[in-house]
Amino acid sequence: MPSTSQAGIRPDAKGMAPNVQIREFNVGGSIVSNVNLLNTQLNALHPTANNTSLGFPLGWCEAADCGASKTVWLASDEYYGSYEPAYTKVFDDLSAQYGTLLVFSAGNDGQNPFFNGDPFAPHFHVNDEGDPDESKVWCASLNGSGSDCPANFCTGGCEPQLHHKNAPWDTMTITGNGKNVLAVGALQVPEPTAVIASFSSRGPSKDGRVKPDVVARGTSVLSTLPGSTYGRSSGTSMSAPVVTGVSAIVAEQWQKTFGARPAVAELRGVILAGTQDLGNPGPDYTFGYGIVNAKASADLIIADGGTRSQIANVLVSQNARIERNVTVTATQNLRVLVTWADPSVVLQGNDAFEAKALVNDLDVQVIGPDGTTYLPWVLDKVNYEAPATKGVNVVDNTELIDITNAAPGVYKVVILGKNVRSGGSQTAVVITNAKGVAVSPCSDVQEPNNSADAAFGNVPQGTLSGAICTAGDLDFFKFEATRFGPITATVKAGDTPLRVTLSAANGSTATVDVPANSTRQVSIQYGSGDAQAPALKVTVKVEATGTIGSNPSYQLDLDYGQFTGNRRRATRH
Repeated sequence: MPSTSQAGIRPDAKGMAPNVQIREFNVGGSIVSNVNLLNTQLNALHPTANNTSLGFPLGWCEAADCGASKTVWLASDEYYGSYEPAYTKVFDDLSAQYGTLLVFSAGNDGQNPFFNGDPFAPHFHVNDEGDPDESKVWCASLNGSGSDCPANFCTGGCEPQLHHKNAPWDTMTITGNGKNVLAVGALQVPEPTAVIASFSSRGPSKDGRVKPDVVARGTSVLSTLPGSTYGRSSGTSMSAPVVTGVSAIVAEQWQKTFGARPAVAELRGVILAGTQDLGNPGPDYTFGYGIVNAKASADLIIADGGTRSQIANVLVSQNARIERNVTVTATQNLRVLVTWADPSVVLQGNDAFEAKALVNDLDVQVIGPDGTTYLPWVLDKVNYEAPATKGVNVVDNTELIDITNAAPGVYKVVILGKNVRSGGSQTAVVITNAKGVAVSPCSDVQEPNNSADAAFGNVPQGTLSGAICTAGDLDFFKFEATRFGPITATVKAGDTPLRVTLSAANGSTATVDVPANSTRQVSIQYGSGDAQAPALKVTVKVEATGTIGSNPSYQLDLDYGQFTGNRRRATRH
């Protein structure tokens, strides 16, 4: 039954958001009923955040949990960290439809069962109906031979190795594996060195996305119990409510500052931007982006003051380049986070669980006052424990750039519409801990013209505009000269240095480098004189030769011979 929160009778059980209104629903331990209830109640209530400390076993199932006399291997570990259509995708859809941040427990599968101290790990498998088959006992080989198990006891067989031996890695629940939700891992307490709880499930997602997203205290958490009592419990089912409560108070600060409730991507973004990094530098598959820090997230909102200088929404279309300048007034650790509510997707085929779930791929970079380009953190889904590196992130819909001891000056935040496949454009949230202002977006109406085969044209004589919006971008134009004489391209560059190449079908070619904020010409000669000539196909290639500036546009003026035919005076009869 739904109920509102009460003040409580123990001061040490105050919780995260003691004055929040809570609605509680009994889903009967079923994921299906949870989905159905969410679909109904989110529509009716539109809460700011929803906590779901609910999942289901995929790999090992303790005897008591599976109603068996021994530990059971469920053989569904391929679902760990997958973007599963019936649940993971549905939760992303519900979040988008009702504007509620969905918070999930990451799962408690980080630690394999102890098998009562038996080194051969005796266990049951499941039958075709998914129930424990207690007629056969299976064991795991100690030496990897698959033949050293006691045959009189291990009646099912001797397996070469323990199932899912790479635990605690690759144990993320599918319920919390969505792109626009928060999956919460559990910290051990006391936590002077921020130790992850041994049971806490770890990432990565099957496609390499950062999971869990965040961590919070999850052991010996004091909480309410049925019958108006209190007690302590452990599990990611305890850490997820902590983050849900934090979401409520961060949303309250947002309401006070901006005069409206935050969108899901905004609320999720400020929570991630306010985290305290734990473990390896940058995000990792153990702690995610770090431990939630309600004060740091609220301070980001307060610092913006409703001006949208530090927290802003930008609209990014295909091939667009959006920029925001942020000013660092004194040496500080600069943090820039860009996140977006990525559309859900149905992954199909035999490799669906391994396929990339990201639909709209935006690339983020920060260009320092000295021209240095800083890239976001990226993780290696194969090397689970390896520290994050800096590079182009092609799997996450949250990209984080940290610049340690950033020197004073103006830093340019660049968001590139690398592959906006759905919706025509994508709204992204840009969050920084330095003051920022918007810069005119970069766009190129001739795109896509990134190869000679896709060249824009036929281009008439005269002036046209273009832009090199992203690193590695190329612009090609084509035309035909039909008179002998010089063929000239005059290029006026913005603040991005360019190289312009003329190439003719007869083998003639010429190149010129155009410094930033300068004008240069490049020419080739077609025959001699100015008589009518066979059509000569000519291609113009424009590329950047240095750092792309805040105004990477250019003007291209073409001058070449064209045969227009004889002109006759019109006559009237």
